[in-house]
Order: sequence, then C-alpha cells, then structure tokens
Amino acid sequence: MKDFVKATLSVLLILFSISACTSPMPYQHAEGMTWGTTFHITYSSNAPLDDSIKAVLSTIDNSLSPFNDKSLLSGINSGATDSTDTFFRKVFSESVYINRISGGAFDPTIAPIIDLWGFGPKGAISATPTDAQIDSAMAYVGIDKCHINSDNRIVKKTPYTQFNFSAIAKGFGCDLLAQMLERNGVKNFIIEIGGEIVVRGTSPRKTPWRVMIDAPIPGNDTIIHEGMAVIEADSCAIATSGNYRNYHLVDSTNIGHTMNPATGRPAKLDMLSVTIIAPTCMLADALATCCMAMPLDSAIQLINTIPNVEALFVTPMGNEGKWMVHTTPGFPERSR
Repeated sequence: MKDFVKATLSVLLILFSISACTSPMPYQHAEGMTWGTTFHITYSSNAPLDDSIKAVLSTIDNSLSPFNDKSLLSGINSGATDSTDTFFRKVFSESVYINRISGGAFDPTIAPIIDLWGFGPKGAISATPTDAQIDSAMAYVGIDKCHINSDNRIVKKTPYTQFNFSAIAKGFGCDLLAQMLERNGVKNFIIEIGGEIVVRGTSPRKTPWRVMIDAPIPGNDTIIHEGMAVIEADSCAIATSGNYRNYHLVDSTNIGHTMNPATGRPAKLDMLSVTIIAPTCMLADALATCCMAMPLDSAIQLINTIPNVEALFVTPMGNEGKWMVHTTPGFPERSR
C-alpha cells in the first residue's frame, strides 16, 4: 500500500511538474506618461519588469528630451556642454543617414524652427512668425553644420545650432525597451510610445499582434480613434506620422507640426499620414516624419530604395474629407 501511495505521489509530482513547465506564461502590462505622450507595453513574463521599464524611459529622458532642462540635449543646445553619450551619438548618426537619403527632408537641427512655430518646449504661439524671424532661425539649421569628433564631442560651426530629436527619439525608445525585454528573456511583447510600435512574437491569444492604423481624421482626442485598417505583425517596428492630431490654430489657420527644413515653414503636404514598417522603430519613426514632408512620388521612391522597409501613404482626395491609400509592394495585406 505504501509503495502504491509513493508511486501515486510520484506520478502526481511528475504531472504537476509537466503542467508547471507547460502552463502559459502570464502577460504583464505597463502604461503611463513619458516625454509628453503615453506609453503602453504588454509582454509575457512570470514577473513584472516595471523598474526596468522606468529605468530605460528615465535614461532616455535624461539624454534626449528637449522638455527636460537638465537633459544632456538641453545642455548641448544651451552650450553648457559639448559632451555626448551613446544615445545622442546613435540618434545623431541615424539622423545624418536619413538626412542624406531623403535629400534633407529630415533634419533634427530645426529645433529653433519648431520653437518658432510653437511645437517646442516654449509652447504655443499667438501669431505667425515673420519672414525675418524665420530667416534668422534658418541661419542655424543644417545637420551638415555639425559633427561628432574623435573625442565624442559635438562640434558646431555656430554655437546657436540646436537639436530636437522628437521625430526619432520615441522610436529609439521603443527599440531600447525591446532590447531590455529580450535581455530578460521576453519573447512576446508589444511596445507603443506615442503611436510608435515594436512587436515580437504573439499576443495573449497566441496569434500575431494586430495593429490598428488610425484614419486621418482631424481632432486632438488621443483616446478615441477610428481605425482605417489593421495589420498583423510578429517581428517588426511600425511608426505613423500625421498632422491630423498634432496641430494648433494660429491667425485662424491650422498649423501642423511637420516642418520643411528647407523653408523653415510648415510643410505643404501631399500626405495626410504615413505609416512605415521597418526593422527598427528609430528608422520607422524618422522615415514616417520625413516622408510627410515629401511629395508622394518622391516618398515612394525613397522607401523603395531601403531594404526591408515598406510604407502606407494616405493622401487627400477632393475637398470632402475623403482619402486614397497608396502602399509599397511589400506592405502587408490589410484587413478592417
């Protein structure tokens, strides 16, 4: 009888062990505010990684935030330091690359232009900038006016050149969070910061993650969205840029946040929105921004020259609030 009990207990312990090993890993969730926008992260892990998530977000904020007076970026912009860190050098290098392949449509040195039009740390404006103000600010714009030397110090031709990496930093942050999760053994996750997204693996339903692309409907409501399409993904980065939510009224005119680095003025847009799928979110984020400032044909031509990158462009059709969708050949089939 004792042998039978022992045998039964052994079988039960083995079955319990097998069950414990094969039971599905729970999904954790983290959300909050960072860099003036929201973030949402869902990931499979036996234990929450909240402290690690906060550490990554805080480190990026201390390096690249134009809204943090004590950040490294603010120190570089004010002339208080010329030292750089790994994060600054990474986004600077990527910005130089995107600036080159886009013919200057992407340029993080437009910080004074962003401020002039009311989208920077100084806040909204009450009147349209004058031509003289724009010309004065444009004298300091141009990423070719600066470089990082062998001592990892930023060298500017003029001390008044300033940087704003907002068009690339959210994507970079998503990439760093993805790297942190992967270092902790997480294989299934979705990271979203202000609309920039990285996905890996599967959702809690054991299916690819479903990502909604917003319809380009004007409005400042960031809670309620109307979906235009849904794509399924399991290993990529996705970024969308559009003026339909980030704009303000100046002299009775809606001013969008997409600036033309060549003119110092809001870009005259062929686009309502651009969605990019790329290997990294930093690349997707920057390309979505610069394509917004380009003619449709030029944007499509640019994306077709970059390996493993696809795009969806939304352009206006008439004056009735309708739009047309254009995609590169490899963009995933969409479903509503």
